[in-house]
Amino acid sequence: MESVNSKGGGEMANFRCVALIAAAAVLVWSAQALSAQYYITESESGIVAITDHEPEEGATILKGPFETRDAAEEALTDEEKEKLGTRGAGEGQGKGQGKNR
Repeated sequence: MESVNSKGGGEMANFRCVALIAAAAVLVWSAQALSAQYYITESESGIVAITDHEPEEGATILKGPFETRDAAEEALTDEEKEKLGTRGAGEGQGKGQGKNR
């Protein structure tokens, strides 16, 4: 005969294992979210951007890292603001200025 505790003990061990895995996942996720760093970058074609990762090859870090996007935005100079998301001093990209379709 099996005791009542032997059946319940296995289920409790499974629950503890699942709870431990879930807690570890939350810790890893929150550590990644808290460690986000923002950079002000400029591509080879002159596009200035604020990114949450180091730039790819060919782009240059102008400033950073910053702990928040707001801090990166505050650090932009007027010249950088004009080139933010644009190629030089031209019209902005992705600002609804495209051709009528």
